[in-house]
Amino acid sequence: MLSPETKSFRLLRRLRYLVSRLFGNRLQNSQQTSFETLNGRRFKRLIVRDTALAAELERNLEAFHDSPHFPSVAIRYEHELWLDYVEGSPIVQPEASVVEKIADFYAATYSRSARRVDVADTPFVPRLRRDLRLLNRVGILPDAAYRDLGAAVERLVPDRVWVGFDYTDAVLKNFIVTDTDGLVCGIDAESLRREQLIGTGVANALARWLGPLQDRFFQRLFRDGVPDFRPYLSFIELCYVSAWTKVYFFEKKWKRIDPAVFNRFRA
Repeated sequence: MLSPETKSFRLLRRLRYLVSRLFGNRLQNSQQTSFETLNGRRFKRLIVRDTALAAELERNLEAFHDSPHFPSVAIRYEHELWLDYVEGSPIVQPEASVVEKIADFYAATYSRSARRVDVADTPFVPRLRRDLRLLNRVGILPDAAYRDLGAAVERLVPDRVWVGFDYTDAVLKNFIVTDTDGLVCGIDAESLRREQLIGTGVANALARWLGPLQDRFFQRLFRDGVPDFRPYLSFIELCYVSAWTKVYFFEKKWKRIDPAVFNRFRA
C-alpha cells in the first residue's frame, strides 16, 4: 500500500503534468507508468494515449515472445499494457562485461526479421534532409553548416541499408541485468520499434556512453546473422543527431542542444 506521502507526490506530479499539457507549448510524453502487485505478482503498467499505440507496443513485444531480452506482455486492454515485472539490477556504469551483454542484446534485436533494402525505398534520406532544414530555419544550424551538411548527406548516404527492429533509446536506465539469467533486458517498451534504420540504437549509445568501449562492443555485436551497418555508420549517426536535436528543440531542452556535434560530419 502506498504511503500518504507517495500518494501526495504522485498527485502533485499528475497535476503539474496536466497544467503543462493544457498551457505549455513543448513536446511532452503522455505515457503513464506505475508498478502494480496482484496476488503477489508484480507488473509494470503502461497507460498510453490511445489503443492503437498500445496495440503497436504489444505487437512489437510479442515479436520477441521467445526472447529473454524483453518483458512479456501479460495483457493489453484498450490503451493499457501490463507487462511482467522483470527482476534485475540497474546498469550504473558501462563496464566492459556489461557492454558485452548489451552487445548480445542488440545482436538478438537486430537479427530478428532484418532485411536489406534500397535506401531510395525508405524515408530515411528525406527525413534527414527535413530535419537539417528545420534546424537551419530555427537557428541551430548556421547557413554555412547547413550547406556543408547537405553536401555530407550526398557523400554519406549508402545505396542500401538494413531495416528492422531497433531499441532506439539506449540510455543505461532503459536496461537491467536480470536476476534470472544475468542477461540484459530492455525494459522501455516504447524504445522497441520496427521498420527502423538498424543501428539507430547503437548511434544513441555512441552519443551518450559507449565511446571508450566501442571497439569491444562491435567485436561482440557483429556475428553471423547480424546486419553489418558499419560501412555507413556515419550516415546513421547523422540521422540520429539530427532527429534528437530536433526533439530537444521542441522539448525546450536548450542545454542539451549542441551544434558542435555536427562539426565532424562537415569535413
